[in-house]
Amino acid sequence: MNNLFPGSYSLSILIVAFAIVLTLLILLLLFSFVFLLMWLAASRSHAVLGKRGVNVLAISEQGVQNRNALSNGISSWQAFKAIEEDKRNIYLVMDQPGRIFMTHMIPKRFFESPTQAARFVERARGYWQQQAMQVVINRS
Repeated sequence: MNNLFPGSYSLSILIVAFAIVLTLLILLLLFSFVFLLMWLAASRSHAVLGKRGVNVLAISEQGVQNRNALSNGISSWQAFKAIEEDKRNIYLVMDQPGRIFMTHMIPKRFFESPTQAARFVERARGYWQQQAMQVVINRS
């Protein structure tokens, strides 16, 4: 240290300590700025997604209707390749070409009871299988 800072040893230590503290302060400010940018981006995306409002999914013999503030469309049962469920969710898996994987995920907690969720799955599978049978009959 004497070679770098000729003179008082305590002054040399003070300058090195000040440089370290200043470096740490600059790093803290940089990380705070990055965190602030991430927080602003997240709050902006939340505001944009929050405008979608309520998402309504309805099933019928014709298919699955998905309706919200931005869109309203119906997908035929032919577009689905599976109806699956686990203990928490129901999955209406769409048959998409290529590497795209799409599904409508319906949490079972959205239903009033487990029985109501089971009836929904049973009805959806019935519509889905009925549509598949009609396709087989029409192709024959």
